[in-house]
Amino acid sequence: MPSPGAAHIAVHYRGSGARAEELVRQFRRDGLWATGVRADVSQPRQCVRLVKQAREGLDGPIDILVNNAGGPGGSHYAAAKAAVNSLTKSLVKEGGEFGVTANAVAPGVILTEIHRKNTSPEQLEQLRQNTLRKRIGQPEDVAGVVAFLAGDDAGYITGEHLAVNGGLRLD
Repeated sequence: MPSPGAAHIAVHYRGSGARAEELVRQFRRDGLWATGVRADVSQPRQCVRLVKQAREGLDGPIDILVNNAGGPGGSHYAAAKAAVNSLTKSLVKEGGEFGVTANAVAPGVILTEIHRKNTSPEQLEQLRQNTLRKRIGQPEDVAGVVAFLAGDDAGYITGEHLAVNGGLRLD
């Protein structure tokens, strides 16, 4: 059972429920409230359903939404990411006066199972060389940002899109 005051985390996915459920299990092991919800965030009705199902699964408010929108290389991916950024700003505009904060975290290349399986060592090395930090991101790099945003110290940060990519894309 999560501790009182623990963050309520909704994990969104479109395709890989197994990866989302793995993340949900990890959050729960860490003493947090967590639930996974499948939706296509490029469809407004599914966004509404995502929020409703997440709130029901968490038995309370959504503090953090982890979004896993699509896969690289297609217009659907770009559209879904743009929708997440738009949704983040809309949530703030609609709920800010009620204390709602919303931020989007955009991970760059993070060494997870998908990259271990699908990215060649040569490709990983090229990506490593292209980051200003000269390393591939680790899951802990993203988890630290999410933990910060969920904490009291980030209470005045809202409507932001934070890239966690080691300086891979500075545009």
